[in-house]
Order: sequence, then structure tokens, then C-alpha cells
Amino acid sequence: MISGGLHDNNSNINQYQERITKFSSEFELGLFLHIAKRSLLWVFLLLSISLSLAFLYLRYAQPVFQSKTSIQINTNNQANRVLNINQMYEEQDPLAGAIEIIKSKVFLHRVVNSLDLYISYFNEGTFKSSELYTSTPFIADINIKDPSFYGRKFYVTFVNSSAGYIELKENKDKKEKIRFVTDKRISTEAFDFKISCNPALEKIQCLKNCQELYPIYFVKQDENAVTSDIQKRLEVKLQNEQAKTVSISLRDFNPVKAADIVNMITTEFQKYDIEKESKSSEKVITFINDQLSNVYAQLKLSEDTLETYRKEKNFNTNERKIQSDMTRISTLEDQLLKTELEEKILDNIQTDIQKNKSIDSYQLISTIAGSQEEGGIKEIVSNLQRLLIDKENLLFQVKPSSEEIKRLNFQIENQKKFIDAKYFFVASKNAN
Repeated sequence: MISGGLHDNNSNINQYQERITKFSSEFELGLFLHIAKRSLLWVFLLLSISLSLAFLYLRYAQPVFQSKTSIQINTNNQANRVLNINQMYEEQDPLAGAIEIIKSKVFLHRVVNSLDLYISYFNEGTFKSSELYTSTPFIADINIKDPSFYGRKFYVTFVNSSAGYIELKENKDKKEKIRFVTDKRISTEAFDFKISCNPALEKIQCLKNCQELYPIYFVKQDENAVTSDIQKRLEVKLQNEQAKTVSISLRDFNPVKAADIVNMITTEFQKYDIEKESKSSEKVITFINDQLSNVYAQLKLSEDTLETYRKEKNFNTNERKIQSDMTRISTLEDQLLKTELEEKILDNIQTDIQKNKSIDSYQLISTIAGSQEEGGIKEIVSNLQRLLIDKENLLFQVKPSSEEIKRLNFQIENQKKFIDAKYFFVASKNAN
């Protein structure tokens, strides 16, 4: 077996050496140079065409810019938390819902309206047009009556700093010119418009810029076309599920426009989120008011029933005493409701303290504002907040088993016991 393998290897080596020797003997350098010289023209031609195409692409292809930002989605619903209905009405996947909202045409319509992207300004070149966006020397205000004029080019030419004409080029032979005076509205059958100089420029500079950028034109698009164009170039995706962040990116030929659209999307989503939370809070307040109205109606009905019963049975009672008793009962009911509310507040505070390592004293103080126990609990919560902060700062310097940490833990537990004592006190008072 081994001798057979060695024989095959020697045979392959001999064949390889034989091919090398034959190639060296058959290769003619003169013939190779002759063929290369005849093909040199084609090589030069192909190289020239490739370099020309590369130059044309780099010279006339428009660069695409991308603007990107991230936003954090707030999934906390304070209104539902107050009513303890989180699991019943909370969205199953708020991040996916937020992404779909941002990509929807209804939401993008808000962005387009805020930036007023219906009119675009361009400087026309030989092979491509460059969007001017905010660097346009003039501002066009046009109201299109005939929908066929959406998306058409309106060429603007200034003859002086206060007058000029717009031109609609149907084709090379047919051109329609409409003269205008700056800051004056001109009306036609298909549209009415007003051309004004850019407020950031003086009239002389406006005229100079228009002459330098000539030919210059603007295009008016309808709402659906603008939002569809942004929707196609917009990319919204989940960035970090744990941090609840969403990435928003947009590609555009104008870098300033891309950045403005992305920033406005972020701003409008924050406004939308506030509006959504406000509507939720309003619904909760409406529900509470309805419940109060129902309770008041039931109390009024009970009062009327008792009064009717007293009159039917001809009870001789002292009106002043009845009024005094009713006032007392009403006062006791108010005190009872306040006590139950305070018990509920203390119960929530106790639950938050057990669940959270850090306590937001300002949130807890705002929660107990107006209650009878505000004065006592406010001081305890503030002390608890201070002790927790001291403990967190001290942990950067000493070990958790140090005496200082044990002392702070002891004081923190005492403050929690004070809150528990307040809770049991209010609960026992409510029970009595």
C-alpha cells in the first residue's frame, strides 16, 4: 500500500515537470508581445470607458444622507395605576404599538404640517436638481384648485427685486408665463399664489441669489404624496427592549431636511404621548365624577325616602335636632371617607416601600398632600429618603457588612416601622 502511494506521487511529479518543460519550450515571448500590442487599444478603450463612467457617477449622482435618533417609550399609566386596572387595560406590547403609530400616515401628517413640507424648492442643473429647502431665496404660497397641478414644476424668474414671473413648461414649444409682484396674491383659474422674498434675506440679496441659482423652481405636492414619500424613506425599529428605546432614521438628499424631519417626529411623538396620557386622565376623572354623582343621587334618594316615610307616619320630631343630626352624620361620613382615603394612601406607600429599594419622597409627599396625616408622614418619608441616599453613597466607600451600613439599615427599618405604625393607627381608627 505504501509503496503504491509513493509510486503515484513520483508519477504526478514527473508529469508536472514535463508540463513545465513543454510550456517553457513552446512559449514565445515575441508572439506574446505582438498579441499584447494589438490588444492594447481595446485595453485602453475599456479602461477609459470605466473611468469615465466612474467620473460621471461621482460627479452627477446625488449623495444620500441619513439622520438618526432614538426615543424612549413611556409605558407607565398613572391613571390606570390609581384605579388598579393595569392588567386589564394595559397594552400587550406598547413598543410595537409605538412603532406602528410613528410609521402611520396619520402621525406623519402631523409632522408634515408642523414643518410645512408641501412645497419643495429646487435648483435645476444639467443632469440633476438640488433641493434648496431652507436656503431658498424666495417663499411661495400657492393654493391649487386644479389637482392636475400637484407635482408640476413652477419656474420662478425675478426681473427685479419686487417683480417677476412664474413659468409652466408644458413642452419645449408651449410655455405659459404668469407675472407677479412680490407679496401680492395672484389668482388664476387653476391656482392662486403669492411670491415673497425669504424673510432672512434682503430684497437685493434675494434677487442676487435667484440669479445665481437660475433656473430655480418649486413643486407643490398633496398630503398623500408627501406622507407616502416620507413613509417609504422612514425606518423605525426596536433598539433596546429592556430600555424601551426605539430607533428612528430617515434618508434624504438634503441633510438639513432629514435632520428636521427626524427631530420633528420625536417632538410630535412626545406631544402625542402627552395628549394620550391627558385623555386617559380625563377619562379617569370623568369616571370618578360619575361615581360621585351616582353616590350623591343615591344619598338624596335615601334622604327623600326617609322624609316621605316620616311624613306618612306623622312623626313629630324636632326639626332643629334632625338638622343637627343630619349635619353630624354628614360630617361623620366625610371623616370616614377621609380616613378610608388616608388608609388607602398609607397602604400604597407601604407597598411601594416594600417593592422599591429607592423611594421618591416628592412623589409620596404629593400623594399624601391634603390628608390629615400629611404633617407626620411627610417628615418620616423625607427622613427615609435621606437615609436611603446616605446608604447608597456610603456603599461606594465601605462594604455592606460595615458598622456604618448596619447603623443606617437599623435607622431605615425604624422609619419603615413608623410608617407601619401610622398605617395601623389609621386602620384601627377607621375600624372604630
